Amino acid sequence: MLSAKGSILAGRIIGDMLVDDVRSVGGPATAAIPVVTAVVHQSGVPRAGFYVRAEAKDYGMLNRIEGNLGSRVAIVDDTCYTGDSIIRCIQAVEAAGSVVRQVIAVFDRGKGGQRILDLGYDYRFVLRIEDGEPVLPSG
Repeated sequence: MLSAKGSILAGRIIGDMLVDDVRSVGGPATAAIPVVTAVVHQSGVPRAGFYVRAEAKDYGMLNRIEGNLGSRVAIVDDTCYTGDSIIRCIQAVEAAGSVVRQVIAVFDRGKGGQRILDLGYDYRFVLRIEDGEPVLPSG
């Protein structure tokens, strides 16, 4: 994600995975910030970005969510292992009044994706890592 080629590829792939009505893409700080930036820059549709801190700042504007939070959003992250940080991000975004339409991880590494699916969200990933080896999603 922190190379030009990786950023371009991830941004295009995830951008193509997004449903049409998503105009705002965000995720947990700090790991998702490069993913969000890549999608915003490489998506074929105009989209804005945001990120969610683990806790609100205790200075300045006291924001927990920074950027352009829209009404219908996708949550993205670099890796989903337990799903905890993504679920906390979803909760913060929904508490702010947005609808989470999709959740997409670059790498699915554990049981977190299933947890997100079990909560009723449209969860997708680019690659799954099983026994140290990448596996493409089926379908």
